[in-house]
Order: sequence, then structure tokens, then C-alpha cells
Amino acid sequence: MEKIIFIAGPVRGDGSREAQLKNVTIAKQFADLFIDNQIPFYSPHLNVDQEIIESGKSLSKFSWDLNAAFLRRCDALAVLPGWENSSGTKEEIENAAKRNIPVFYLTEEGVFKEMKDWLQEN
Repeated sequence: MEKIIFIAGPVRGDGSREAQLKNVTIAKQFADLFIDNQIPFYSPHLNVDQEIIESGKSLSKFSWDLNAAFLRRCDALAVLPGWENSSGTKEEIENAAKRNIPVFYLTEEGVFKEMKDWLQEN
């Protein structure tokens, strides 16, 4: 089975729909880089979170539980910019550390090469 990297990062922001959509846009930009580098990933921003934001429904517990289930199935974590202000992302980083899976910070230079090397080694 091929390894999957979970993309973690802010979703709610200040709670406004604009902030949430901005965070989805950032996730899309990074997802494009994952695709360009042929790195398998899962992004909650582009799955259930995007659908919930667009619907205007308040389903944060459902979203959190579903994304936590996906994180448990992923082999590494990649962290989007702005994570320092996201309690959810901090919790995802802690969960990754408890599982002893690698955490890659997408703001670091050379991180896509580092992830590709990790995928080839493991």
C-alpha cells in the first residue's frame, strides 16, 4: 500500500466564511504542489471541510471526528502555513507525535524533496 500524507492547517480562522474560504484556497495551492510532485495526500480542506463551509452548516464535531479518523490512517503529516494560530492543527501535530509519524512543515525550504525522499525510503 502506498503511503499517504495528511495535510493539516487552519480551516476556521476567525470564523468568517471569507477566512474559511481563504484557508481552503491556500490548501488548494499546496495540493497542486503535492500533485506536481506526485506525492499522495489527503486534505480535509478539500474534502468534508470545503463542503461544510460551502453549505453554511455547522458540523465542526462531525468534521473533526472524520478528519481525525483520516489522520489515524495516514503515514505522515504536512503542515500548512499559519498553523501557529490554529488549535486544531496543533492538536493534529500532537497526535502525529504520539503516533511517531513524521511531520513536515510546508514553509521549510526543500520540504517537497524531503517528503519524496521519505516516501522512497519507507
